[in-house]
Amino acid sequence: MPKKPPPPDLSFNGLAFAKLGAHEPSALPGQYHGFYRAKPSGVHLYDREGTLQAFIVANPQQGYFAVTASTQPDGRPRYMHSTCDATERWLKLDTLRYSEQHDAARAMNNPARSNV
Repeated sequence: MPKKPPPPDLSFNGLAFAKLGAHEPSALPGQYHGFYRAKPSGVHLYDREGTLQAFIVANPQQGYFAVTASTQPDGRPRYMHSTCDATERWLKLDTLRYSEQHDAARAMNNPARSNV
């Protein structure tokens, strides 16, 4: 029986993310910056340890931008209104103008919008 192909990767601002659950955090290959989980309105981004760090809003109704995100004690995500300095450094947004951040979010290949 042929082996199933690996899940698609996500690229954001030149950083590669593997689908959450495709690898154990301790076994994440070096080319990945972290993990992603696609949502209809954007993408959750997780660090290499699997901790939620950001949400990339990427849809025409809300716009194209990044916000800092975290997981609440009950497991639900919590979203900030913008990005904090640590998130901007982690996503390499700290040197980009707002319009360039918008372009990066818009250019992101969101698997949820591609029916993947």
